[in-house]
Amino acid sequence: MRKTTFLIIFFSLQNLNCSTNDNSAEFPELIFKRNNALLSSTLTFTNLALSIPLDYEQLTGEKFSDLEKKFESGDNNFFNVDLLSAYQYSNGQVIFISKILETEKIYSLLNEDYESGLIEILNASKTEKGQFLVNGQETVQYITANDSFINYRLFYNVKSKNSYIIDYFVPLKLFAKLQSSLEASISTITINK
Repeated sequence: MRKTTFLIIFFSLQNLNCSTNDNSAEFPELIFKRNNALLSSTLTFTNLALSIPLDYEQLTGEKFSDLEKKFESGDNNFFNVDLLSAYQYSNGQVIFISKILETEKIYSLLNEDYESGLIEILNASKTEKGQFLVNGQETVQYITANDSFINYRLFYNVKSKNSYIIDYFVPLKLFAKLQSSLEASISTITINK
C-alpha cells in the first residue's frame, strides 16, 4: 500500500504540476507552477533566495538553537551543513534550509551510497531521484516517503561549491492539500549573484 501511494504521488507531481522544456539534457529545465497567492515575500539566506508558503512560523531563539545543534552535529549527516533557517506550519509540515559547507562540488556524492543512507535515516523503503534545472540552476531532488510523511529534498546548485539543501517535510495525510504550496515555493528558488 505504501509503495502504491508513493508512486501515485510521485507520478502526479511529475505529470500534473510541472513541465520540462528539454528531456534530452542531463539537467532538463523543470518548470514548477508558481502561485504567489500561496507564498510569502521572497527571503534571502546567504546567496539563496526563495519564498516560503504562507502561514509558516520561523523557528527562532532556543527552539532554533536546539534544532541547529542536533541538525549540524548529527551522526546521520552525509554532508557538513549550516542550518540557515527552519519553518513550521501548525499541521506538522516543516521546511529546513541549509548551506552545504563542503569544499568540493557535491554532485558526484549524490550516488547510491547517499540514497541508501537517506532511505535508512528516513525509515523508508525507497527514494526517487530526479535531476533538473530550477531557475537555471542544477538541482538534484529526492522524494522519499515513509508511513508518516513525504520528504522533498532538493540539492540546489549542485555543480557549484555554493550548494544548498532545501528540505520540505509534509505529513502523508496532508500531501494532496499542501502539494501546490510546496511546488509554488520550489518555483521561487534562485541564487543571488
